[in-house]
Amino acid sequence: MEKLKTSQIMSLAFMLFAIFFGAGNMIFPPSLGQQAGTNFMQAVLGFVTTDVGISLLGILAVILAGASLRDLAKRISPKFATLFSILIYMMLGPLFALPRTGAVSFELAVVPFLSGNTQMVIGSLIFTAIFFAVSYFMALNPNKIVDIVGKFLTPVLLAAIALISIGTFANPAGPIAAPTGDYATIPFFKGFIGGYQTLDGFAAL
Repeated sequence: MEKLKTSQIMSLAFMLFAIFFGAGNMIFPPSLGQQAGTNFMQAVLGFVTTDVGISLLGILAVILAGASLRDLAKRISPKFATLFSILIYMMLGPLFALPRTGAVSFELAVVPFLSGNTQMVIGSLIFTAIFFAVSYFMALNPNKIVDIVGKFLTPVLLAAIALISIGTFANPAGPIAAPTGDYATIPFFKGFIGGYQTLDGFAAL
């Protein structure tokens, strides 16, 4: 087996980070922090347990079973492997993750600059067409994903996250508030559910 260079390992690591850092990771953590308030540490621990923990377990399970999700699922039966694979791809595609990714990207990148229903509709159509055309183009070139995502997009993403984090600490909106809802009574398990809802556990497979 060929040994990977350090630069190749870094590119793969960056690619995995960018692939797992989807719309759910943009939506749930800020909401978690706002609602958990002073209980944010317990909530974050629960979130990381399912978001990162289940993802790592999923990757390890596939590696130990063979080379693909089908190798893992066919240990139950070949028919189950086919059905399970279809369900996973549907969840990560047209049913849940794909529409959410497009919607969140539109909300964050375009909506602040639009006003009125007409602009919203036209802007949504144009943005959605461009967004998914670029996504489709990248999907047609899987061999280039490591280079495109790992070497170029992820550093930009990490820099943006760093700037937002620094800005948040340097200029906070106010003091940490009291927890609300279930975050006041069961913050760990509420965060646990949020981490599961990112769908990263399914994406790992």
